[in-house]
This record gives sequence, structure tokens and C-alpha cells, in this order.
Amino acid sequence: MIIYMTNDTNTNHVFSRRSNIKKIKDKLHDCGFTLIELLIVVAIVGILTSVVLISLNTAREKARDTQRVANVNQITNAVALYQNDNGGVPPGEDGVEYVNGNPEWIPGLVPKYMSSVPSDPIDVGEHKFHYSRQGNDYEVISFLEQSGNQAACGDGGSSCQYYEKASGKFLAIANPGASGWRFASSTEIVADLPPSPEATLIAPAGFSMSSALPGTNLYSGYLSFSWTPRNDVAGYRIYLTNTATNVTTTLNFSPANQSGVGNFGYAQGVQYSAYIVSVDADGNISTPSTTLYATTLKLTSPTNFTASATSPTSVSLAWTASEGIIYKYMITRYTGNVGNAQNIVEVLAPATSYVDTTVEPGVAYIYWIKAMSSENYAGFNIGVSVTTPTS
Repeated sequence: MIIYMTNDTNTNHVFSRRSNIKKIKDKLHDCGFTLIELLIVVAIVGILTSVVLISLNTAREKARDTQRVANVNQITNAVALYQNDNGGVPPGEDGVEYVNGNPEWIPGLVPKYMSSVPSDPIDVGEHKFHYSRQGNDYEVISFLEQSGNQAACGDGGSSCQYYEKASGKFLAIANPGASGWRFASSTEIVADLPPSPEATLIAPAGFSMSSALPGTNLYSGYLSFSWTPRNDVAGYRIYLTNTATNVTTTLNFSPANQSGVGNFGYAQGVQYSAYIVSVDADGNISTPSTTLYATTLKLTSPTNFTASATSPTSVSLAWTASEGIIYKYMITRYTGNVGNAQNIVEVLAPATSYVDTTVEPGVAYIYWIKAMSSENYAGFNIGVSVTTPTS
């Protein structure tokens, strides 16, 4: 008899292993990503990418705006150098709008005052530099990209930044128009004019500024201002800028019937710009007048004044020439320390020496010299003493 045996333990083990494998597969199936989960992940990645790109674009815009301001500063410095060599007149023609393009887009600056005139960093659409001149006044306008900037143009804002020579600052023009830009006059300034203009006030008419030498012993530059007084204001204020240093000072005048003033205290041979506003009793100011320019006259004293007795009856005088509007030198001679002038002689410029042959042997003399303009305006006296030999 043959008996067949089966191993139930092994059979049960096989069935159990198959069951575990099925459970693991079911569990792995349950742990997979659903379509919604995948979409959420994709959306988050997209948002993060957008944030990074926006931040990167913002940084680039800020960098370009910084470059724009630096470029405009370079242009205005070159224009100032051009003016110094051309009687205060900026480059270009009156009323012509110059827009950046080739490296010489502002005529007259290259190559003497700068190697090339910079253009806007992107130079696309409204993002271009603009330059305009009117008389001795000029403006350089730059359009910024950053939204929310008080001086931004081309981003839907209502103002744009420009360099105003009178104050040496970047200012803003109101309502530049649909094109985003138009030529700005000083009456359109809405920034950096403390306090804000009062719409009902009007600047005095007939504002003028000039330089003169209205007296003797000139020790500094002289400027005079005049205007037509108004009966609806409390006084006036002049904003005066040294164009060489871009330093602006304010001059306040009252009462309302005042119509002019002249003062020393300014640098000689320097161009100044100025505009005037009316001021009411509450301190409000009007819109400014037209900006004017004047260069102070220069008349310095001669230097290195020397006297040498070359003989008992001869004294040689020499000096270093004065600067400015010198026409002649007035030489005065005294005996000792007291008494009236014994001899007065005029020596026409550019002479820088004179020989006095009217002296006597063994006498102490004091000589004084001063420079004078053709109108007989004079600088300081410079003195020197000498004693002639007895034989």
C-alpha cells in the first residue's frame, strides 16, 4: 500500500506570502499622488518662480534707475564745463529737443567735455534722455521705471524727474501729458520748492539781476536785483544759486513796497542764477519767476608789489597783474607816514612796472597801488616802503 503525504505547513506559508504581497501593492497604490495634488504642486512652483522673477526685475529696474541718475549727473557736469568756456551759454540751439541716440546726441560736448554722451540704459519707447535749452537755461530729463517714485514717468505716474539748473537738484514736473514728457518751465516745479506755491499768489513782474562794481575797495562780487512791487503780498524771496558749487541761498525782503537791493558778499567771476517769488503774510509763496543768470565782475588787487631805489633820484616799482576787468593801476606816493599824496600816476594795463624819477636822495617813501576798471571802480590798496640812497 502506497501512502501519499502532503505538507500543509508549506502550503499555508505560500498562501500567506501571496496575501502579504497583495497587501503591499494595495498600500503602494493608496500612497500615490492624485491629480489635484499634482496641480497644487505645479501652482506653488509657478508662484515661487513668479516671485523670484518679479524680484529680479525690480532689482534690475532699480539698477537702471540708479544708472540713469548717474548718467544725467555726468551730462550736467559736462554742460557746466561747456558753459564756463562759452560765456554761460549751454550747448545746442534754443527750443530744440535733443533725444539720446548716437554718442554725440548733445552737440558740442564730445570729445572735449566727455568722451561720449550717455543714453538711457534700455533706450526703448519713452525711456530716453531728453535735453532742451532756452537761453542760458537748460534741462536734462530722465524717465524712471520704478512705480511709486514721485519722479517716475512712463509707468502711468503723473510726474517725471528732471535736473533743474537753478537749484542744482532733480525736481519733478506735474502732469507731463499723454506722451509722458513735455518741455518743463520753472513754473511747473512741484518738488523741492519749500513751501509749495500758493496758486493765488503771483511772482513780481520785471525781475532783473545784474553784476556791477558800484564803489571802491571792492573785496567781493556784487549783485543787484530789482522788481516791480505788488500790493497784495507781504514781501519777496529770491532763490540764488552759485552755479559753480550748486549751493542755493534764499534772500528775504519786506515790506511789500520794496523794489530792489544790491549787495556785496558774492564770489567774483562766478555765474549765479536766481528767481523770485512773492510771499504772503502766512508764509505761502507764489509760483517762481523766470530764472535769470548773471556773472559777477572780477577785479582783484595786484600782488607782489615791490619798490627798489635804483639811484638817489629813481625808484623802480613792479607788481603781478590783477585779474578781471582791470583797465589801469593807480599809484600814489607819500613821504614818511603822514602828509598828503606827493605824486599820483596812472599806469595802463597790462603794464606791471613803473619807474619814479621824481624822488629825492635820502628820503623814505611809501607807495600804494590799486587796480581800477574803466569806470574807475577800484580794488584794495597795496603798500610798500623804500628809502632812496643819499648818494
